[in-house]
Amino acid sequence: MNEKEVICGLYPRVSTEDQVCEGFSLDEQGESMKRLCDYKKYQIYKIYREEGVSAKNMK
Repeated sequence: MNEKEVICGLYPRVSTEDQVCEGFSLDEQGESMKRLCDYKKYQIYKIYREEGVSAKNMK
């Protein structure tokens, strides 16, 4: 079987301070994503981090 290399970008984000306090920090999300990529043998192109930006405010 010919396996294709998968290259991906990771996008951890939190939009509120509450998410950080409840264990959804960018670092924790990023580490979980990296472990999944290691397990699936995906190559990580780049990690895009976004914190404190809420999608509910369109301004």
